[in-house]
Amino acid sequence: APEDFAFYGSDTGSAGSWTLIQAFTGESPQDDGSSYYDITSNPAPYKYILMLMTRLVSSTGAVSLAGLQYYGTGVDSIPKDP
Repeated sequence: APEDFAFYGSDTGSAGSWTLIQAFTGESPQDDGSSYYDITSNPAPYKYILMLMTRLVSSTGAVSLAGLQYYGTGVDSIPKDP
């Protein structure tokens, strides 16, 4: 699992266009789906979102994400169950 990670946003997705939204350090996400991370900054809307992991919880050199969901703040931003 990622221990240190950050989220960046961009409208073009090209090199040099990424803006830091928020960084997290020293985390230990659980693999049971119970870990949630709120963005407490007030970022502008972006067309592209990037998650950059810089350190893993274990020293295996591999990372696994069971799921990753992004939610906005608008009325229609939270997906409905199928």
